[in-house]
Amino acid sequence: MRTNAAGVIPFPANAKAGDYLLMVGVTLWRELEQSPASYLESAARKAALR
Repeated sequence: MRTNAAGVIPFPANAKAGDYLLMVGVTLWRELEQSPASYLESAARKAALR
């Protein structure tokens, strides 16, 4: 996948909301696959800061 200068995958102007949600879901899934423990740790830390 290509990314722009900011390292973000560019979306076409006519992308639907479902496309964004799918992309976010895939990104989260990859994060969880790679390191579930550290992901949960950072999530717990964020929740504690609120």
